[in-house]
Amino acid sequence: MSGDVGARPERQEAKDADSEQRSDDLRKGKPEKSEAQFKTPKQSWVPPRTPLGRREPPIDGMGDADSLNGRGKRGPKYGLWVLVFVVLLVLAFGISSLFAGATVKVTPRTASTSVTGTFTASSDSESGTVPFDIIKVTHDDSRPVSATEAQGAAAKATGQIVIYNNQSSAAQTLVANTRFESPDGLIYRISKGVTVPGNSIKNGEKVPGSVTVTVTADKAGSNYNIGLVDFTIPGFQGDPRHTTIYGRSKTPMTGGTSGDELAPSADAAAQAKDEIETALKPELLKDVESQIPQNFTTFDSGLIYSFEDLPATAAATGTVDVGERGTLYAIIINKAALGQAVADRFLAQFSGGDVEISNLPDLGLTFASSTAAFDPETDTKFDFTLNGNAKLVWQYDPNVLKRDLAGISKSQVDTVMAKYPSIESASVIIRPFWSRSLPKDTAKISIVDAVTGAQVATATATSTAE
Repeated sequence: MSGDVGARPERQEAKDADSEQRSDDLRKGKPEKSEAQFKTPKQSWVPPRTPLGRREPPIDGMGDADSLNGRGKRGPKYGLWVLVFVVLLVLAFGISSLFAGATVKVTPRTASTSVTGTFTASSDSESGTVPFDIIKVTHDDSRPVSATEAQGAAAKATGQIVIYNNQSSAAQTLVANTRFESPDGLIYRISKGVTVPGNSIKNGEKVPGSVTVTVTADKAGSNYNIGLVDFTIPGFQGDPRHTTIYGRSKTPMTGGTSGDELAPSADAAAQAKDEIETALKPELLKDVESQIPQNFTTFDSGLIYSFEDLPATAAATGTVDVGERGTLYAIIINKAALGQAVADRFLAQFSGGDVEISNLPDLGLTFASSTAAFDPETDTKFDFTLNGNAKLVWQYDPNVLKRDLAGISKSQVDTVMAKYPSIESASVIIRPFWSRSLPKDTAKISIVDAVTGAQVATATATSTAE
């Protein structure tokens, strides 16, 4: 209280002085100051500055001054997150590049037509015919059979050979008993004279003349039972004809005995041969199927099997190996040429293009005449029939399509497809999903048949130029 009383005179004196000042200003014509002008402006609190190199201690529950002002250092956790982000980005890019690719689903152009007719196939590329070729495979097999029956009288081995004449276009006459010698020095003779035609020119190539004859071993004995070999004519030794006129086995030499050997019974031998033929057929067919070109096909009646006896040979004591040679001739037909022939004859308004029959087994392709009438070794033409509803599919080259698509943008796909009249429609899926262009490497482009869902086989892929 005493402090307040002592201060009043001073405040009063200041107040009176202020009043007198305002009165003086009014007398001099000066405007009166407002109350606000006499008030001392308020000042906001400013913290004292921290000397350089010194940091204020943090306030409880708050960061230090630099942290509060946003000027603090980002801790080690921030750098770690940046590193993780960069690593993930690189991994994502690498994985997307590794699995980048494109799948093109193609729907080829198709048509159906009823087919009933006879066609001609030729191996000589004759106009108006369907080209065909023949695949020949041969396998041998044998079975040990007990030898229980005496052979009887001694006998000479016999067999057939083909005599070739490539000496000149002139025919060559061989007299009866002309000798033919095997590589092992065994002699066989023809029983009567024969004339061998001279060579000729076929399709620009020299073809030797030939004739088939039967020969008989010079002596009796089982050692003359031999397989397929080439023969020379000893009488032409020292003459050019020794190498240009020669013989080649058509069948093995069989039937030779010395008269004192034991042989299997006829029933046992026949049973062994049946077993051998049953075992050889699937082997022969598998071998043929592995050799059929992609653009060819075969048919059931075009598979011609033949079997011939091989010379029986002594095996373990009391047994003989009965052998058979199996041969399969497979007639194969060019699929595109067959489809073209069907489309030309039965499809209305056919405008051309490579077409194939997708359901050929349903059309009952078969020989127009008995298979026995066709000799696959010599015949070059045969007739066959088709009967049924043929489904024709237009063909395109998937390798060329891949090269045309490689590296282009997705928006250009329709322009490329317009160049393929054999393709009805196509869709493209690109990986990764954000990519807008197909890979430049054709190995990363897959062509899939939209109808079957199967991937279309293609050759080794390449990359387009950068």
